[in-house]
Amino acid sequence: MQTILFSDFEVTIGSLLPLFPDDSKSVAMIRHAMCVVKQAVHHLNPGQVPVLTLDQPLFAIAKQIQWNWPNDYGEDKFVMLLGGLHLEMASLATIGDLLDGSG
Repeated sequence: MQTILFSDFEVTIGSLLPLFPDDSKSVAMIRHAMCVVKQAVHHLNPGQVPVLTLDQPLFAIAKQIQWNWPNDYGEDKFVMLLGGLHLEMASLATIGDLLDGSG
């Protein structure tokens, strides 16, 4: 049986850093994400409009970005979709309202 000594290996010094420098719900980070997605989509499929799916708070910020900077992020340049969880919650609430008054 062979013994392995820790002195046979170099010790690495590392740390875990945040994935993003800012908070994910900041305008700067959403704009940065939109730029990265746009570059990736145009590299893979030139001319295709990028589609982003976001949860409700980020969706609201992304729509404000589209309205404030229409030349770079306008509704003709990005399609924003509200995430499925919020759509399901809204549809279940609507069904509940319909059933509540049905007698």
